[in-house]
Amino acid sequence: MDKQAGPEVSKRELAFKAFLAFSEEYQSKTSVIHNPNEATTRLLIIDEILKILGWDKSEFHPETHCASAGFADYILTTDNTPRLVVEAKKVGMTFCTPARKLIQQEYTVSYFKNAFKKNLTEVIEQAEKYCLQESVPYALITNGAEWMVFQTLPKPGKTIDSMKGVYFGNIFSEQFAFDFFWTLLAKESVTNSSLENHVSEINYRPSEICHVIKSDYGVLQWQGSSKDNFIAEFYESFFSQITEVNQRTMLEHCFVADSKLNQFKGDLKRVLKDNQPRFLPQDTEDLEPGDSKDSILSDRNSGKVIIITGSIGCGKTTLVTKCLIESRQQGKQNATPLLIDLINDVSKNNINVTNIIYDYLYAKLEESYADDFNFDNLRKTFCREIQLMKRGAYSTLFKRDEKIFEEHEAKLLTELTNDKEKFLFSTLKRKIKDNNSVILIFDNVDRASEAFQEEVYALAHKLASTTGATVIITLREFTFFKNRAKGFMDVRPEDKIIHLKAPDFNQLISTRIKYVQKHLDEDFRTKEWRKKYDFKLFKDAMLRHASALKNSTQSSNNGRDILAILSAISWHNVRQFYELLKRIHLQLDSTNNDWSKEDVIAALMSSVSNEEIPYLPNIFKPYQNHNQCYFLKLRMLIFLNHSIKEAEVVHGIPIQRIQSFALLYGYKPDWIIKSIEECVKEQLIECLEVPSDGDISKDLMINSQNSFRISPLGVTYISDICTNPVYMALIAIDLPFHENDPYTRTKKEFDEVSTFMNETANASILREGIEVVLESELKRLSTEYLMQEYQKEKVPPNFLISNTEVHIAENQLNLVMNQFSHLAGITFKPGQNQKCAEKGGQMELGLSHYLSDEEASYAKLALTDFVPDNIESMSHNGSEFIPLIFCALVIQKRNGIEHCFGVDLTNVINDELVSDSNRKFPNNVSRSLRSKVLQEQQWLLTRHDLHKKRPKFSLRENWQVCWEEVFGFPISRKFS
Repeated sequence: MDKQAGPEVSKRELAFKAFLAFSEEYQSKTSVIHNPNEATTRLLIIDEILKILGWDKSEFHPETHCASAGFADYILTTDNTPRLVVEAKKVGMTFCTPARKLIQQEYTVSYFKNAFKKNLTEVIEQAEKYCLQESVPYALITNGAEWMVFQTLPKPGKTIDSMKGVYFGNIFSEQFAFDFFWTLLAKESVTNSSLENHVSEINYRPSEICHVIKSDYGVLQWQGSSKDNFIAEFYESFFSQITEVNQRTMLEHCFVADSKLNQFKGDLKRVLKDNQPRFLPQDTEDLEPGDSKDSILSDRNSGKVIIITGSIGCGKTTLVTKCLIESRQQGKQNATPLLIDLINDVSKNNINVTNIIYDYLYAKLEESYADDFNFDNLRKTFCREIQLMKRGAYSTLFKRDEKIFEEHEAKLLTELTNDKEKFLFSTLKRKIKDNNSVILIFDNVDRASEAFQEEVYALAHKLASTTGATVIITLREFTFFKNRAKGFMDVRPEDKIIHLKAPDFNQLISTRIKYVQKHLDEDFRTKEWRKKYDFKLFKDAMLRHASALKNSTQSSNNGRDILAILSAISWHNVRQFYELLKRIHLQLDSTNNDWSKEDVIAALMSSVSNEEIPYLPNIFKPYQNHNQCYFLKLRMLIFLNHSIKEAEVVHGIPIQRIQSFALLYGYKPDWIIKSIEECVKEQLIECLEVPSDGDISKDLMINSQNSFRISPLGVTYISDICTNPVYMALIAIDLPFHENDPYTRTKKEFDEVSTFMNETANASILREGIEVVLESELKRLSTEYLMQEYQKEKVPPNFLISNTEVHIAENQLNLVMNQFSHLAGITFKPGQNQKCAEKGGQMELGLSHYLSDEEASYAKLALTDFVPDNIESMSHNGSEFIPLIFCALVIQKRNGIEHCFGVDLTNVINDELVSDSNRKFPNNVSRSLRSKVLQEQQWLLTRHDLHKKRPKFSLRENWQVCWEEVFGFPISRKFS
């Protein structure tokens, strides 16, 4: 026996012994349990059984106990997470003897209801309400003796009644399945997902069919990027650092002073706002880019370390440089700024960091403050050392001969000046004593190794505390987070942390374009450009590219939308924003028409190299491709943006809130967790505990302590991208199809489109081909398939009535589906369920959502009027199943489902055609489908090629001709 299994077996054996003893004790009291007045006894039994299963009393304290109503229920929790609703039978009612003998352990909920009749049905409905209210998928129902468990939040495409549950039997019966009971319901089993896994196994199977066009073609590749080398030069020259000494003109004209984002409105502006990250200390100061020197240099002679952190390229170095220049320009010569750029030393190994810093500071003083090396200033700097020497062993000689003193003084000053550490510390102290502001800036520290950074932090504090200088360290948010998490970044209580907000991206472009158009001739690099290029050609190219950028992102009707997409992807990462601009510019060039939004989306959905991951992922790609959760990610984004309070949208919510919401749809817990992780990696959702611009999010494994909010890209997907025609067309290559026919039609269309792009069988896209993509059937085929799959994932009407968050989310999803219908060329008309209308008129998202008026009218006919009133009593060729299966296949066809398994047809028969008292079993329907009399029917097509083990069934092309023969009347209208 495996050693690791030993303790588990021991626990089970101990529990079984306790169970036998308990059962024997109550054996003589079984009649009491069925006494309507003995509710307390039953509850005591339930408590004891739960304890035997390993649940502590504190973990199943009654959630609600209303004596007057005569019921009690519990919610079992672990780690404050609700796991299982336990519903005790109402007082005055007990489980009756099953009308049907239960010889198995797994049955559908509808079978349980039929077996135990009305009494149990009411309890199931009560448990369902609690599960819905608490977002708990599973309910354990018992009267103390009988025990059963089932899932009350159905999987996509299923109803409560069609879900299977587990019946363990009567604890006072020898047939009670204790081992199974323990395996699923022991505390450790529930915590380790044994219950979840088993219920999922019996209720849900991944799609047997899964085709992805990308499997044959590879990823979508962009073809035909610009060969104009001046585009790269354009971005290198005018969209990079502006802090070099010679770039004062560019710094003056291109510095962006705020992060107002005035070009955006509503949701996108709210989430694009560069809020202070949660992982920064609470007393961190938020700083606008234009807050100038007063915010940076206010702590003069403080001896403080100031850490300025912000996203990549947000302008940390630029801001500090500008502040120092402004300070000098205003005539404040008593400021001594020393900027140390460590960019050239970050890759070095086995170096003495202290010596490097001292060498830089010493050289800066020599270069910018030569007076500090003058004799008079040296005497002031080292006056204490000179006095000690003067009073020392040579004091008598110095009194006799002043020249001897002068010689020794000169020698001493030379030695002290050559001792760089001594000289630096003494000089900086003297400057501060003379009322100078000494500011030391260490830039690009975060490019270095962790060991290098740790030494810099330590040295910064030594310089600040010893000399009184202000030491500024600039670093990215990601570096701050990583170093604090690892514990080696020496941030002390007296340090000042400043969070620098990212500048407005629209202004970044605008100022650079204006600089090229108006000040290019003044640039200090003009002489270099004249030597390297034909200057007229160079200048014309720069002006042409600036004009193309301006027209496409600022002047055109699409400009705001294009800028919104690029800003949402880049977020606060200015460097990435510039790289995206350059990438798009190279893809779309400056020679053709202005860029359209569709051009930009197509460019961002494609890769320019085999290693690159597209910037715009397929949001409709279900987890692991085979699962029925096409709309899981979109629903989570809508929830985070619309269903929660505005303050929660900004500040984020815990992961448990997202899970509780998604569980209501029947999505599996592991689908939800993995999809959240994918959304963080795809930058659709932000995890507030980690930086958004670091590699850490790419390897994120979320935990119960994490909280989340929608990202700018997530907002842009909801409002724009996911309903854009070129997006819907191009996701066809990456969309898993669970049906053969839609896949075949879409692949055929993709084949035709791809031949325009490239003669070889690969997935290519070029700017000239975007119009071909938009004119093709790809967007319609992708949209129609997703609308079909949406029908399998829509929520029951009672969810819209009882849960406000779901109601809001589905109304927003309703708007998306409306736009889908336009892409598919059909009218979107929300239907209204009668029960919904009676309880407040909330919408039910039904089949008529994506049908034209004529089709919607006919859909109603297909689902109701065409079915004979006497369908339950009909038979054909001696079989009652021929009429039922024929009708079920027609209904499925109208739902857009061409091929069905026997169990699918059983669900349609039970849900649409027969009463609850006449429900059919899947094995009987499957047996009939295989029978000779069914196989001889001319309307039935049996497909063995769709699944290697089980056949699927559909209608033959001539099925309408057969209709009158079976039912005695013709179908009044032709089905498409």
